Amino acid sequence: MNIKKVTLFKRGSKYYAKTCFLGTVYTVSTGTSDKNDAWEIAPGRLTKKVQEQRTKGNSVRSAIEHYLDFNTESRDKTKRGVISFVKSYCKLLGYNLDTPAKQAFTKQSAIRFQQLRLADVEPEDRPRVARSTNTILRSVKCLYSERLLDTYDKIPDHVTSFKRVRSLKAPSVQYTVADKKEKIAEAIRRCDALEDENYGAWLTYYLSLHAGLRRSEVAAAKWSWLTESGILVQSDGDFQTKSGKSRLVPLSQSQVRRLREYQFDGEYIVPGPYTARYRTLPDEVAKIIRDCGITGSKSFHELRKYYGANVATQLGIFHAQKYLGHHSPEITSKYYADIVDAKPVEIKILA
Repeated sequence: MNIKKVTLFKRGSKYYAKTCFLGTVYTVSTGTSDKNDAWEIAPGRLTKKVQEQRTKGNSVRSAIEHYLDFNTESRDKTKRGVISFVKSYCKLLGYNLDTPAKQAFTKQSAIRFQQLRLADVEPEDRPRVARSTNTILRSVKCLYSERLLDTYDKIPDHVTSFKRVRSLKAPSVQYTVADKKEKIAEAIRRCDALEDENYGAWLTYYLSLHAGLRRSEVAAAKWSWLTESGILVQSDGDFQTKSGKSRLVPLSQSQVRRLREYQFDGEYIVPGPYTARYRTLPDEVAKIIRDCGITGSKSFHELRKYYGANVATQLGIFHAQKYLGHHSPEITSKYYADIVDAKPVEIKILA
């Protein structure tokens, strides 16, 4: 457990420290009137107090804390997402972080969660709601992943049946190009025009369309990643790739030269602070994509999908998997790689 945010305040002549961990405020005395000493003492005492007041495995809160303590591989963004989904799950069921885990994470509670999510949903909305319900429940189950179960002295009795709850039946959203080729062409034309208007937004568009980078990868991409043969997406400083592995996305020499025209003094390919690189500039591109009639919850992601479809069409599904950084070609095929331009051919039947 790592206490990151500490606040000091005085009571009388002594300094006290407090922190908020998973919604609970913890306060300790540092026992000193020297502020520098207090900063040194506070994190350790707060950590000790939080640990002393925890009862592992007994509540939703402690299950989350166990997940945070022993999950050393997931990105911070992933961990925050899991915690957010756990809170949503509990809220719908009328639970909170102090609810016993053996009550919240059971087969009966999971099924009731599914039923509540689908209650009063119109038939045409059911597939969408079912998919989002499956996403939430899948994330909640991450609290008890196989790797984390190995960190328990004794696996809680309720876990096995909870993890076996089946996902709701819902058709997968298959990415298709045929019904949006004209819209994509219009979006590309308008995004190309950004080069003269806002080259920062244009760079985010270019990296996603021509290298298939995710929004987070676009924001983290550094000039040091750019080689003569492509862009090497890699864990770097605070940034960690989704798979934990590096991948080289090939670019032509002309593409590399075009990007380097914008290499000034900054460290990152896309200029500006993180909020601009991750949010403001990609959102400007996403608005153009939506204005062209391409709907979806992740408009900017449509560029990455179209890149994957083009790679799959020209080089095959396994190249698309490698360049996109997916764990398996099944994911690439299921969610990303349609055929951009299917040519009529005669299939020869071999006798």
